[in-house]
Amino acid sequence: MLGAVTTREPTHGTASGVVGAAAGARSAPWVLVAAIALVAANLRTPMASLPPLAEAVLGAETAIGAGLGLVLAGLVLRGSGGGAVWSLYAGTFVAGAGIALAGTLLPGLVKSVFPARRSGLGTGLTMAAMMGLAAVASATSVPLADALGGWSRSLLAWVPLAVLAAVAWMPVARAARRHPGR
Repeated sequence: MLGAVTTREPTHGTASGVVGAAAGARSAPWVLVAAIALVAANLRTPMASLPPLAEAVLGAETAIGAGLGLVLAGLVLRGSGGGAVWSLYAGTFVAGAGIALAGTLLPGLVKSVFPARRSGLGTGLTMAAMMGLAAVASATSVPLADALGGWSRSLLAWVPLAVLAAVAWMPVARAARRHPGR
């Protein structure tokens, strides 16, 4: 349908086939490509525009704590809907907002905590924790769903890790509020 843009024919009856057929039949391929690019341009800006301002509004430590709180709330919401899809999407949205908030500010905090000669170590530890646990979560989600009786319970299995992180972060945020601008 899109000619030079793609050589793959859309599969009719699927969402992409319907969209591809409708768009290709009524508009030029460049219009569809421009629309795709514009949609893509909006998929990160709402989340990415807040974290740089969050430090000015909340302070980095408080903003990271708020982000972690959103991740925790999102995890609980995702898994507590009894298998309802709305809770999956709503919880994922809330958790995503928390990830955007904390994930943008955490590297700057790591650089301020670790001396320059050790910043690589701090960044490495942060990335190893982030990516290592992401790999564990991905590898264990299906076995957990099988063992715990469904996908929503599998998603709830990650709540204790978020609670542990929140408990560990509370003294950091309190100290930052007591000693602003250290």
